[in-house]
Amino acid sequence: MENAGKALGALVLCGQNPMIAYTVSSFVLVPIFYVTGIMGLITGLAEGSAIWGLAQGVILTAAMWAVTNAFSKANIFWRS
Repeated sequence: MENAGKALGALVLCGQNPMIAYTVSSFVLVPIFYVTGIMGLITGLAEGSAIWGLAQGVILTAAMWAVTNAFSKANIFWRS
């Protein structure tokens, strides 16, 4: 039950910083993934199977969640 509380706390941190969450994947993560070659691998796998397409979504969402939580924990917020 304690792990569920930690996951919920991480979700709350992500929700406190929605502008970072919305933009971090398009303007930070995807370019980094392309430069390192990870995006080509993920996209290539996702083209062949619905399961890998789901995995692509999970990978990108988890990376966005981690970066947004790091910004929130460092008290860096983007408000509109």
